[in-house]
Amino acid sequence: MKASKVILNVLMVIMGFAIWFAIYMAYETGELAAVGGSAVDMALFGFVFGVGLILWGLYGLIRGLTQKKAAPQPTMTIPIPHPVKVAPQPVAPEPAKPPTAPEASPIKVSFILTDSEQEVLNYITKRGGRISLSQASEELGLSEARLKETIDKLKEKKYLE
Repeated sequence: MKASKVILNVLMVIMGFAIWFAIYMAYETGELAAVGGSAVDMALFGFVFGVGLILWGLYGLIRGLTQKKAAPQPTMTIPIPHPVKVAPQPVAPEPAKPPTAPEASPIKVSFILTDSEQEVLNYITKRGGRISLSQASEELGLSEARLKETIDKLKEKKYLE
């Protein structure tokens, strides 16, 4: 049991006795009888509280002193062999891979697109990703400014690069 727990339990016992003794002396001298009423009720509560502190402190002391400590675990020392130095082997460079074309990113389709955004996205997809703004605005029935805004929104939503 740690010393701090022993001290705490001893202090609880001492405080309990102090409370109990103060109330007992007030009762014996007749001070409680003279005051009467709620003072007697408070004294009874204090008496019970003091006895509770005494019992709790004694229980903690007895429990702490009677608990068995866990047996220490046996330890084993494993010798570590000295490291063996190995000469590094020359590494042949890997053959250079021919450059590959970047993979086409799939077009994301989601239900959060507006009708005009979906229409513009379908139009761009059908034409392989390359469009003429003037021709697209004419065929879709949108102004060029509105078409640019829609394309910017599709870029923000990561549907277009």
